[in-house]
Amino acid sequence: FIRLMRPLNMAICAVSACVGALLYGPPLAVMADPPGGWLVRTIAAALSSALILAAGNVHNDIRDVAADSINAPGRPLPAGAVNAEAAAWFALLLAAAGCHLAIPVGTAGVLVAFSAAFVLYLYNTILKRIPLVGNAAVALLGGMTFVYGGIAGHAAMRSFVPAVFAFL
Repeated sequence: FIRLMRPLNMAICAVSACVGALLYGPPLAVMADPPGGWLVRTIAAALSSALILAAGNVHNDIRDVAADSINAPGRPLPAGAVNAEAAAWFALLLAAAGCHLAIPVGTAGVLVAFSAAFVLYLYNTILKRIPLVGNAAVALLGGMTFVYGGIAGHAAMRSFVPAVFAFL
């Protein structure tokens, strides 16, 4: 299950959300926010985005199991280490946990979290087969991670700069 989530990608995603939140101001100043403030929102956004990404990764492996059985037979699903039904429930649990963790980020954060989960679902089922559209969806999600962190850190406008670079 851990390999299905792709932990390195999750870490990169969480760090990207933290970078977006840090654009609010100097780290020591923002860390001085009262409990339930900047630090809680930033941790929530980082964990939330990482879990939603993991859900998308697991779902992607479920959708690609036939191709992976030829191209990457050592992956957990084609190798039989995890069955597809258990992986599907795991993906759903990860997505639900990621969306639930968006609550401290606020309404805009919850909207971004649910939208990201939905776009990942669309990507895995439809968009990746459409030239350039699938690439644009992944690029959008990569950029939105910075904005999501920016929303958590009350620096959404400042987060558009790294978001554009990530998108490009």
